Amino acid sequence: RQQLQRMAMVGTLAAGLGHDLRNLLMPVMLRLDVLAASKDLPAAARDDVVSIQASVARLQRLASGLRLLASDPFAQRNEVQQLHLATWWLEVAPLVTDALAPGTRLTADLSETLPMLGVPPGVLAQVVMNLVLNARRALQGVESPAMSFVGRADGKGMVQLTVRDNGVGMDEEVRQRCFEPFFTTRPREYATGLGLSTGRSLLQRYGGDLRLGD
Repeated sequence: RQQLQRMAMVGTLAAGLGHDLRNLLMPVMLRLDVLAASKDLPAAARDDVVSIQASVARLQRLASGLRLLASDPFAQRNEVQQLHLATWWLEVAPLVTDALAPGTRLTADLSETLPMLGVPPGVLAQVVMNLVLNARRALQGVESPAMSFVGRADGKGMVQLTVRDNGVGMDEEVRQRCFEPFFTTRPREYATGLGLSTGRSLLQRYGGDLRLGD
């Protein structure tokens, strides 16, 4: 119960932070646009403005990602929402990058021709971020850590999103039990053992699933 209360509090803080960041950054970006359009701006200063614009744009994407991540997946269960993976990734990618250890190579192959998905963006974001955090632990000590996201259509209106890393992987016992509620290989004070089982349950609500690869 205390763990759920802490998670709810973190979600509330993240949602508020994401909202406030977007509101604060909007006038900054507008003023930068005006400055960049000035004909009297020296070339060196223009380069600086472009660099600042890129940084602010990244902060805006992070703010959007925080709001996605903080949304209540259970409150969305009756809402009809669709997303396109390529567009969804633009908001989630900054969060994924920041969640991985520095130096981790991140790639994404999400074609714009993929079918729309009938799942709320926040639900998919929360499931994926749990996988990313698991991957970060699995990649500790790996010489060239890497993580990839690949989306493919099966020709029957379904989309498979493959999330892969080159970490240490699971032994056979962990593979057999990883979707059991409360099963974890980490100390209990650091993990609830509910990440994968909850992620699978959430996706199944929308006709999807969460499965282990080879």
